[in-house]
Amino acid sequence: MCENTLSSAPLSATTKPSELANAPRAYAIGENAGEIASHLFPGHEVIECDNLPEEPAQRLLLNCCLQYLTYGAGLAALQTAGALVLPGGELHVIVPSADWAVRELMKPEPSPAAEFVLYGKQWREDEVYHSGWTIPRLRTFISRCGFIVREARALDAAWTLRGPDGQEREEPIRLNYVVGVKANVSDRE
Repeated sequence: MCENTLSSAPLSATTKPSELANAPRAYAIGENAGEIASHLFPGHEVIECDNLPEEPAQRLLLNCCLQYLTYGAGLAALQTAGALVLPGGELHVIVPSADWAVRELMKPEPSPAAEFVLYGKQWREDEVYHSGWTIPRLRTFISRCGFIVREARALDAAWTLRGPDGQEREEPIRLNYVVGVKANVSDRE
């Protein structure tokens, strides 16, 4: 199996209009990331990207994309993303919760989202790699990238999944949300 990576060149980027003339820049990567970033980063110019851009920004959101990478590729992606965040800026990471999925699978009637979180799916006959992320592991990886973890918590959410009958259903899921603040050089000394 080949290791997936987030590339450093955006395939496409769209800028959401900002009401502030010189608003700080924020990047949003992942499904629905632009909408989420607009809520998380009011007053910022939110730029949706398919991949990691090259210009620095005050804030960066990675929404539900690290689980498709091996841990080595995930750490490399976090390091690259971290290098894009300006000192004092924030890295926001949202991933499906592996610990929730394990507990959920032990229930008599688990959410189908739990299997998806742990085992992935087949997409166009190619295997999609899934790695499980817990809050402690994510905190460790983000800290290794030069960030001070400001917030780490679980979020209740719902995913729309297609069942074996072809019908789409909302299924409960828990996401892990970690925010790191990029340390200034003087903070690390």
